[in-house]
Amino acid sequence: MNKLGKNALEWSVFGVSCVLVLALLGFLGYASWNYTDSPAHIEFHLGQPTKVGKIWQVEVEVQNKGGHAAEGVEIEVEWAAQKQTANFVLPHLPHQGKRTGFAIFEATGTSQLSTSDLKARVTGYEEG
Repeated sequence: MNKLGKNALEWSVFGVSCVLVLALLGFLGYASWNYTDSPAHIEFHLGQPTKVGKIWQVEVEVQNKGGHAAEGVEIEVEWAAQKQTANFVLPHLPHQGKRTGFAIFEATGTSQLSTSDLKARVTGYEEG
């Protein structure tokens, strides 16, 4: 009988498969080693207000730096000088993830709006 050995294609597929399996095991080991079981930690950044017609629009970037996802994140932005409050809800904010929402205020008279005039806070969320 003629014994057939592995050809170059079979060896290359075997080698690539071994590399992929080892890379996956390395990634999973690294991820489990660096995993921290911390609650959601929500931070936000207010963008520059933009006047659009008769409203002021402010972009709000929300980031979760914690180890758990957050559901139903309620954000409140207050313009104290004009006694206006804007609210919005982010349905899902994954851990280490970012989402963007917008706060809308009514432009009254000749009022100007800057980021320093605004106060933002998280009013509530559920851990997911």
